[in-house]
Amino acid sequence: MPRCTVKFSNKRLISMAYDVHKTTYTNENFPPLIVMHCMLGSKANWKIVGSTLAQKCNRKIFTVDARNHGDSPHTKEHNSTLLAADILEFMRTQGYRKASVMGHGMGGRAVMYLALKYPDWVEKIVVLDVSPVGRPQDPMTMQQIFILMKGIEIPKTLTLPEGQVMMSELFSKVMDYQENVKFILRNLRKKQSGEFYWNVNVDALMENLRSYTEFRDQIMQFSPFEGSAMFVCGNRSNFVDPNTWADIQIFFPNSEVHWLDCGHLIHMHKPTELIELVIQYFNEK
Repeated sequence: MPRCTVKFSNKRLISMAYDVHKTTYTNENFPPLIVMHCMLGSKANWKIVGSTLAQKCNRKIFTVDARNHGDSPHTKEHNSTLLAADILEFMRTQGYRKASVMGHGMGGRAVMYLALKYPDWVEKIVVLDVSPVGRPQDPMTMQQIFILMKGIEIPKTLTLPEGQVMMSELFSKVMDYQENVKFILRNLRKKQSGEFYWNVNVDALMENLRSYTEFRDQIMQFSPFEGSAMFVCGNRSNFVDPNTWADIQIFFPNSEVHWLDCGHLIHMHKPTELIELVIQYFNEK
């Protein structure tokens, strides 16, 4: 097994928390599928999808928590380069020389960077509602969300549901869809002492937000990924501009795109359709 040769100055890699999904029929000879969630998401969001894919794709499915999310360690650094390096380190420690990867939003950028920089390690790539070109979302909206998460002190006397209602009303002033608000509120926790906290590293995500607007510049140095790629996008999301498909194919020339009638949270809005597309993609001859 060749060692992972990633070197990133003095920035450390992390060991990602993960769930593994498999059945008695899982073919251990197939490269696994590693799934990384979007910003402010977690592996818990992918439990049903991961379990279903394991049953239907006959391969092991790993759903991971990216750094600064879920059960994974928190670090000051947070960008696509390091997220990709974390996936590569995960593959190495799990004993895999090749894997397929699927990423949503932030995770999609991480798996694209991985495929472009280390193509020999990637079998297939699935990118969900994000693009290698353009901005994935209005940075100002995310900035406002992080400011609210950092700056609002929820009274200890409130229960967790009451704290969620309080934050929901505030988030709704800067976000368009209530489902997106509920998605973020899954990160709110309450200690036994009564203090509320967020299960994500808000400081790191906020400080490194600008890096997501510079992704195209970061990948211009790489050759196109010649392997198979599939993009699945929401036609009611503002994360991917249909008019940029030709630009996307500069980086992923052997790619296909599917549009679902939904917003950014594809795995929540259209789980059945997404699962069917992924199954077909991996089971095709």
